[in-house]
Amino acid sequence: MEEIKKYLLDYGYKEDEIEKILNTYTFRTLNYETLFINIKDKINLLFNLEYSSKDIIKMTKTFPALYGYSIENIKQKLEDMIALGYTKEEVIKMTKVLPALFGYNIENIKQKINDMIALGYTKIEVIKMTKALPALFGLSIENIKQKIEDMIALGYTKEEVIKMTKTLPPLFGYSIENIKQKINDMIILGYTKIEVMKMTKILSLFSLSIENIKQKVEDIVALGYTKEEVIKMTKALPSLFGLSIENINQKIEDMITIGYTEAEVIKMTKALPSLFGLSIENIKQKIEDMITIGYTEAEVIKMTKALPSLFGYSIENIKQKINDMIALGYTKIEVIEMTKVLPSLFSYSIENIKQKVEDMITLGYTKVEVIKMTKTLPPLFGLNIENIKQKIEFYKLIDIDRLLINDAKRLMQSIELSYARYKFYESRGIEISDENYRKLFIGQKQFENAYGIGKKELLEMYDYDEFIKQSQNQKLKIYNS
Repeated sequence: MEEIKKYLLDYGYKEDEIEKILNTYTFRTLNYETLFINIKDKINLLFNLEYSSKDIIKMTKTFPALYGYSIENIKQKLEDMIALGYTKEEVIKMTKVLPALFGYNIENIKQKINDMIALGYTKIEVIKMTKALPALFGLSIENIKQKIEDMIALGYTKEEVIKMTKTLPPLFGYSIENIKQKINDMIILGYTKIEVMKMTKILSLFSLSIENIKQKVEDIVALGYTKEEVIKMTKALPSLFGLSIENINQKIEDMITIGYTEAEVIKMTKALPSLFGLSIENIKQKIEDMITIGYTEAEVIKMTKALPSLFGYSIENIKQKINDMIALGYTKIEVIEMTKVLPSLFSYSIENIKQKVEDMITLGYTKVEVIKMTKTLPPLFGLNIENIKQKIEFYKLIDIDRLLINDAKRLMQSIELSYARYKFYESRGIEISDENYRKLFIGQKQFENAYGIGKKELLEMYDYDEFIKQSQNQKLKIYNS
């Protein structure tokens, strides 16, 4: 027996580990020579199967009974697992984590796979899950079903639990109390239960300790965000919790080297947290792709500051939007110029753009006129049609609506201010005509210097809402008469 102990000591075991192995029930029934041969044969076999000495020691410390299995049984288990759909390398890796897998009956393993399929997984998904969590084979199907039911009781659907456990198989190993505690801890941090549930459907947050989550929030705040902003960002991009603070900081530095300031990167990532999930190579490529379309690098930088989500659009979708706009009646150069002024045009669906053109036509303009107006004033596409309609109807009343075809930017002024100024001029005996209509649109400071009345006072003096109310009452009287 001393010879065996010396052999195992020389191999790398500690004395207490050797005692544990030799005191295993299986070995107490074997004579000295048989036991020694078994141990040496298993070590040679496992080493030849490409387990390292360190792996062998770790596996047999956890599962000493491995030395009691015959060489044939070990080889057969490998073959059986390969026949199920695993590679030899995957089985080796799984048994390093769960050496007891060599002790599981292959029929029981097959049954577990079938039981999981019956729950709603595919065989390929079960294979993938058990590669990530071999211990899944050690859980009873009753325990697995119970975990699904417990998660459903928390507010998830069965389909969501199935999807979550595909991504995070260890979820089956977490107690429901720990899961509930994690949700409560996240609520204390500033999320609602609904938000936590939504986040955990996307990211395996349950695998992170609340201390790590709190630390990540603090680390991101230290970069220049507020806690509230970090909470909002992680709602939109839960995987932010999975990025190291070094990677996040590196992305900011990389963006600065491209041409943004730190403050601009902070602002952009608040609007588009998923920017942290894009590689700097992809970001650079998007800039290069936009340059090939017809923008300069400086223009792309400026556009993406205004519309960070531009980095999330494929170059094919961007080109398609340009082609769709050309089909509407714009030239490519005009679309390029318009999107420089209004990058968010890329975020509007072509259906919405077409609808806005049609809506403008119903207000009394031709399609050619609408095209001309939107070329001059691309932000027109971002205005609510009811807002535009109110303005056009008022400008028709004072007979300057046709002038806006060549001066569309005047539509950006609020109808309340235009009405108040018109009534003010009227009270002063100043008639608004084709020649002087720009008086309605002079700068506020210039207006105050010229007439000595502030905007607030002017709006209170000539209330547009009251004007609309009176107009509606007048129409109602005419209708009733």
